[in-house]
Parts: sequence; structure tokens; C-alpha cells
Amino acid sequence: MRDRWIFKINWFRERLFFYSDYFLFVLLLMFKTYLLADLTGTVFYEYGVWGYIKNLFAFIFGGGSFNTIRSGLLMISLGYILLLSFWTLFFTRRKRIYILIILNALVSFVLFADVIHYRYFDGFISVALLLQAGQVGNLTDSIISLIQLKDILFWVDVFLTIPLFIFIWKKKWFAEKKRAIVAGILAFVIGWFCVQQPLHVFYQYGGKKILEKMIASESIYKFTGIYGYHFFDMKRNFEDYVLHKKRVSKERANEIDEWFSTNTGKTSPETFGIAEGKNLIVVQLEAIQDFVINREVEGQEITPYLNELIKDSAYFPNFYHQAAQGRTSDADLLVNTSLYPLATGSAFIRYSANEYDSISKVLKDDGYQATAHHAFKGSFWNRNSMYSSLEYDQFYSKEDYQPEETIGWGASDEDFFRQTVDMMPADKPFYSFMISLTSHHPYPMPKKHKVLNLDNVENELLENYLHSVHYVDQSIKVFVEELKQKGLWENSVVVFYGDHDAKVMEQGTNSETFVTGDKNEFELYKEYDQVPLVIHLPEDQLAGTYEKTGGQLHLAPTLLHMLGHETNDKYFMGKDLFLEGNRLVALRTGSVTNGKVWYQQAKDGIFSNGTCYEFETGKKIDIKECSSIYEEAQQQYRISDDIIFGNLIKKFK
Repeated sequence: MRDRWIFKINWFRERLFFYSDYFLFVLLLMFKTYLLADLTGTVFYEYGVWGYIKNLFAFIFGGGSFNTIRSGLLMISLGYILLLSFWTLFFTRRKRIYILIILNALVSFVLFADVIHYRYFDGFISVALLLQAGQVGNLTDSIISLIQLKDILFWVDVFLTIPLFIFIWKKKWFAEKKRAIVAGILAFVIGWFCVQQPLHVFYQYGGKKILEKMIASESIYKFTGIYGYHFFDMKRNFEDYVLHKKRVSKERANEIDEWFSTNTGKTSPETFGIAEGKNLIVVQLEAIQDFVINREVEGQEITPYLNELIKDSAYFPNFYHQAAQGRTSDADLLVNTSLYPLATGSAFIRYSANEYDSISKVLKDDGYQATAHHAFKGSFWNRNSMYSSLEYDQFYSKEDYQPEETIGWGASDEDFFRQTVDMMPADKPFYSFMISLTSHHPYPMPKKHKVLNLDNVENELLENYLHSVHYVDQSIKVFVEELKQKGLWENSVVVFYGDHDAKVMEQGTNSETFVTGDKNEFELYKEYDQVPLVIHLPEDQLAGTYEKTGGQLHLAPTLLHMLGHETNDKYFMGKDLFLEGNRLVALRTGSVTNGKVWYQQAKDGIFSNGTCYEFETGKKIDIKECSSIYEEAQQQYRISDDIIFGNLIKKFK
């Protein structure tokens, strides 16, 4: 009997040692999965790791519920790790170690990328964004500013295993053994069970609908874990673009065509043609939000010049950015084509070869010269290709500017504005679309430009941002003076608007307090997405403050109507901002307003879990009051997506 027990113990100890590399791999990935949850502030398991172990023992010995084991992300994460790696057990130990070292490094990279992406976008990275990997080299400063000391924990073991990899390769330390088929099958079965049990419950509560929509990465993550999110994200992209590449039926195309004929093209009779024949200059301001307008800090105006300019211009304080993951490129798309951005990725990269209706096309048909200006690489956001599709006559990029001063990403805004004025044609009307650069995250500013006293701000990122915004404001002053000297100011419609939020409103910190003050929850939501819109016309026409709601989607028809262009035959989804009443403003986050109510979408993307506010008072009201604008927004998303996915404008022509 004693010999039998000794044999069993030795057998178990041998197997335990033989699979120790695999156990260590699983343990490391479980730790990194927990680390990701900790660094993103998401819930891994309600009672913590030790609480899970306690509940597990309670369940095994008959004193606990299986629900406590299945809930949270620990069980399903373990399952996905086993399903990801079970096949490595079919190899000899030496080969298995090679594979596990490489697999660990790859997963560590994805988890690290998820954390950095979450800090900036409040969501996890997707396949569509990975296709934009070429942009990463240009985002070095922003990425570095988002890295924290704890992040090194994703990489410590990866670097430690490099010498182990070399040692095994040279010494052949581990003896070869037969493939462990049984162990691999067992790992697969356990992994499958650990994944299927939580998913089964998720599906019972409407999980399939959530997975079909993929509205928000966190709505998937909170039920499936980070590995489940990536699995379903890859599955969706593979189905959409490989197995079932999206095609729009003729019937659906006809429906969309009919929608445009009945819902767009209306103009304000008071403003139509008010600036006919004038030049159009549109300036997209990098990360400029509305909370800086008419705002003082320590008795100093943050944007003194813009504060004066809006007195002689049409100013829209309830104007919102509608950009999604494509950020600056999304704002560009919204303003110039009046279509919504994609839910994931950027249309500039994924669909740059499409045919679009655009401001530049409409004005070129009327004899205008259309140019785009951005003092950065033309390849960034694939602008070289996209601007060709938008039919600009010329795109002036980094190579066309000779800056006297470089700030952050490139030429200072003052240099950019001065030199762009010199590029504007004098012999015929023109459309110049400009994208500023200096106020890009993380907002580095030379000491000589830090002229505001911000000692009491006590938040480095916010402090840098305010200095940056103040500098941009003064650069705009230089720009306007240059236009006046060239005789262009009184012969042009000049537009300034912010492209997206600045990511400086960190919840629960003094930066949020600075931005929102004592505002309520609803006003905070509004503030987060509000960007300034200033439209100046010759002789200060239409000067005043317009409280009606609007968004970037509505700019194209608004500007073209002022220049005397009908847009009934164009596929612009927006409506003239000067028409009576409010515009529907739908954000790709799922939130939407019509100026009467505001629907704030919950992170899980489920309508009933969101909140409905009365726009004027900010009071919470019955969620049903927001159902109609929510459904209208969803309809518009689908129409815009179908136009882009199916390249319908080309077919409509």
C-alpha cells in the first residue's frame, strides 16, 4: 500500500513538473488580465482574487453557489486562456516552451495596447484600429505621456524569458517526450466549460444582441473579459469583411435614396445666398473645447481674441463634436461630407477610395479652387488618398511648410496660419480647409509661450492644455490680421470649430472640477462633447449667439447654403444650422440630443440602462421620453454606414 502511494505521489510530482511551464504561462496571463482590469478601473471580480478562492472552496465543499464562481471575469478569462493555448500541450516540452514564450509576448503586447488605448479613448483596441498601426509612430509623444510605471509589469516576465529561450535553444536542457494528447484535450474541455457557462447566462440577458451591435468595447468586455472581447471583435470583422462582406441591396439603396429626398436639403430663407461668391475658409482647431471660451483663470482670459471675435460672428455654444475613434479624421469627414464616422476605425483609412459628396466638390463645380492645408505628414490618417477622393485641387502638407518654430508635432500654428494665407489664390474664389496642430495631446509648450499664471490649476495636463489653447488663440489673431492685410477677411466666410474633446476632464480629479465647477451630472456630459463653432461673415452679418443645438454633421449644408448652393441632390445628412428649431445631434458613443431632451448612453450600450435628461433643466426624466430620438439616431447611423460600406454615392450617381 505504501509503495502504491509513493508511486502515485511520484507520478503526480513528475506530471506537475513536466507541465510547470504551462501552469506558469496560465498564471502569468491571469495576473496580466487582472492587471489590465486594475489599470483601467474595470471590475475583474467583485470580491477580489482571495474572495474568489474562498467562494471556490465554499462551492467545492457544498457551502456556496456556482453563481459566485461564474460571475465576474475570472472564470471566463481562465477559459479563454486555456482555449488560446491548449494546443501547445500537443507538442514536446521543449517546443511548447518556445511557443508559450512567444504567445506570452504577443498577448502582453495586446493587453498593454488595450490599457494605453483605454486611457485615451475609454475603450479597448479593435481590429479596425490595428489596421491603422502605421499611425502609431506619429503618436509617440501622446503614447509616452499615457504610460504609467505599473505598466512595466506587462513586460518584466517577457524580458526575463528571453535568456531562458536562448538557453533552451542552445543546451537542449529538457528531454523530448511524447505529445500529451490527454492533457491538451483536458485543457480544452475545461476552457470550453469556463467560457460557455458565463456566455450562456450572458445570452439569456440579451447578450447576442449586444454582440451583434458591438456598440462599445466595454459593453462586451464586462461580460466576456478582454479575451472574449477580442475574439468577438475579430469574429465580427472576419464575417463582415471576409465571409460576408457587406453589400447593400438595391431595395435598401432605394430606401436610403428616398430618405435623403425627404429629410435633407431644406434651407433657411434668411441666410440662403447671403455670402454668394465669397471665399470659404474653414479652420478645424485641434482639441479646442467650448469650456475655454469666455473663461478666466486667475483673472486672465484663456481665449481673449476668440472672446472678442464671437461678438462680431455667429457663435453656437450648444455645438458638439461627433467624432469617434478616427478623432481628427472623423471631424474632417463629418464637416466635409456630412456623413457619420464609423463606429470603429477611420473611414479615411478603410474607405478612402469611395466616392463622396463634399464641400470641395460642390464649390469646384461653381468655379472655386479647393485646397486642404495641414502642416503634418500627408500620409497621416491617409489624407493623401482621401483628399484625392474629396477632389481637392491641392493638399499642402508638411513638406510645403518651412516653420520658423516647431511646437509639439510640427510647425507652430502661427507659422502654419501665416504661410497658409500666402498659399490662398487671389485670382478666383476659393475654399481652403485648414487643420491646426499645436494644441495636440499631450500639449507640450515652450516655456516662452507659457504666459498665463496657472499656479492654482494643480494638474499638469490641464495646465499644459490651457497654455496651448491660449497660444492657439493668439495665433488665430495673427491669422485674422494676415487675412485683413491681404484683403481676404471682408471677402470671405471664415469658420472656426473644435474637432474633438481634449481628454483633460479626468473624473474625480481637480481637472474635472476646474472644467465643470459646480455643474450637475447632465451639464458635465454636455461639457465633455461641446466644441466651439464661430462663423464670421463679411460686414459682421448674422452676428449673435445661437443657442440652438447642432453638430459637425450640419456644417456642410449650412456653409453651402450661405454661399447660395442648393444641396437637394447631394447626399448630406445634416441640416442647415440657421433653420428654425434644433438639430438632432447624434454622437457615435450612442448619446443623442435634439435640444429638448438628452439621452446619455450607458457603457453597456443597452438603451434601457441609459439616462434621459430634460435639456433645459438637466433633470432626469422617464427613459421613454428619449426613445424616439434614440431610434432616429440609430436609423441615421445605419444609413450612413450603408452609404460608406456600400459606396452608394457612386451607385446613386
